[in-house]
Amino acid sequence: MIVKHIQLALAVSALIWSVPAWAGDREPEINIDYTLNCIKYSENAFDCVGEAAGACTNLSPSIKGMTGCLALERDYWQVRMTEAFDGLLSRYSSFDSLNSDNTNYNKTNYKSLADGVNLMHLGWIEFRDASCRQHRFAHGESEQLKFQETQCLMEMNGEQTLYLEWVLEGRP
Repeated sequence: MIVKHIQLALAVSALIWSVPAWAGDREPEINIDYTLNCIKYSENAFDCVGEAAGACTNLSPSIKGMTGCLALERDYWQVRMTEAFDGLLSRYSSFDSLNSDNTNYNKTNYKSLADGVNLMHLGWIEFRDASCRQHRFAHGESEQLKFQETQCLMEMNGEQTLYLEWVLEGRP
C-alpha cells in the first residue's frame, strides 16, 4: 500500500513539473500588427516599440509568459534591423565604389562609408548587449531580471531598427 502511495505521489509530482511555465496562460504569440498600426498612425514611431508584446502579455500574464512575448517581438525587430543594416551597407558600398577616385570624398575617419556604418553597428551591438546584460551582473539571476533584460533588448532593437530605416530612407 505504501508503495502505491509513493508511486501515485511520484506520478502527480511528474505531472505538475511537466506543466508549461506559463500554465494558465496561453503559449506566447504576438500579432505584430499592433506595433505596425501604432507606427503607421503615431507621431513618434519609437513609442510603438513593444505594442505587440504588450498585447501578448495580456494573454500570457505570468513572468515567463510575458518574457516569451517580449522575446517574440525582440526577434521580429532583430530580423528587421538586419535587413535595414544590410540595405545601408549595400548602399554605402555602392557609393564607395562610385567615389573611390574622388579626392573630395572625406575618408579621414574610416576607409569607406561602408566601413563606417559597419563599425557604428558593431559598436551599437556591443553597447546594447552591455546595457541590457547589466541587470544580471548587478542583481544576479532571476526570472524578473531575465524579463527586464529581454524587454531592454526588444526596445533597443526596435529603436535601432527604426533609426536605420530612417537613415536608409534618406531622412537625416
